[in-house]
Amino acid sequence: MIKPSIGRKVWFFPATGDQSTRHDDQPMDATVVYVHNDRMVNLGVRDHNGNSSGRLSVPLLDEGEAPPEHGYYAAWMPYQRGQAAKTEALESRLSSQNSAPPPPPIENIAEGAEPNHGAFNDQPAMAEEISPAA
Repeated sequence: MIKPSIGRKVWFFPATGDQSTRHDDQPMDATVVYVHNDRMVNLGVRDHNGNSSGRLSVPLLDEGEAPPEHGYYAAWMPYQRGQAAKTEALESRLSSQNSAPPPPPIENIAEGAEPNHGAFNDQPAMAEEISPAA
């Protein structure tokens, strides 16, 4: 489920007999202005003539949920649901890649052995030794 946050866009479906101007069954533009929880929000709504009004405690439905028989509700737009699905798939893929076991610990250097300074440890040192001035 998409977590609602202030400023997110949703579709608003008014109740039967709502005084908002509605020309057909298209949803109305709405913006989340307050989040009660993941399933209940307050909205700033624009009707089909562009008039603004507020709606309080609007149920926010997830994909596949049946709308209430009476009363208004909001739903995520198909584009947002698609983006959320892509994000979930990517997060799942990344978490499965990050579940590989950690690399083995670096072994302690044996006493008296020369330390390994990298992949080219069999090569001579590149820097010249600097001897103290006499």
